[in-house]
Amino acid sequence: MPERSKVLPLWVWIIGALLVVGLIFVGVQTVQTQHHLRAIKAQIATAKDEAAQAMMQAAARNKRADDLNSALEASNTQRNEIQTKLDQATSEIDQLKAKLSAADALSKRADDLNSALEATSTQRNEIQTKLDQATSEIDQLKAKLSAAQSEAQEAKADAAKANDQSNAIQSRLDQINSVMERLKSELEQAKETPSPAGAPSAEGPEPVPAPTSPSMPKE
Repeated sequence: MPERSKVLPLWVWIIGALLVVGLIFVGVQTVQTQHHLRAIKAQIATAKDEAAQAMMQAAARNKRADDLNSALEASNTQRNEIQTKLDQATSEIDQLKAKLSAADALSKRADDLNSALEATSTQRNEIQTKLDQATSEIDQLKAKLSAAQSEAQEAKADAAKANDQSNAIQSRLDQINSVMERLKSELEQAKETPSPAGAPSAEGPEPVPAPTSPSMPKE
């Protein structure tokens, strides 16, 4: 009876080689997928940090805008008070001018009334003193009103700058959120890829753009 040959057939060696190559390919694909997932997770963590920093900056800008608005309201209140005082002083000036006109009329008629003339002259001098005092107060109130209006204009300009910077930060937050959503989508796609036969991506995940630090408004 002839001995059975112990040499394996060629097709057995071919199948074994194909299995080895398949295992090597699967291992390489698994390593590449893990590296890709780790890179995406790192970028998501970086994007979260940038978003937190941007939110803190936005909160600071909003607080600055609120402070400027409060200062503007206080300045407007002070300006209104000064305007009220100015109106009152102007009314008193008109009354004093009317009295002064009356005193002048009496002075013209006092040629033959010496005693009445002395009394009228005294009254006129008192009114003139009050008029000078009121005029001085008017000048001071006008100067305060001008200063208050200047402060109000500066507060309005600062508030506008703070609002612009808040809008820029909000735009930056929207960009970061968009990038985070895209990175999360890539991460989910990478996790849901079961077949190792798919070709790995030649390009890595797109980096998150660096945040732009907005300038602080001038005090």
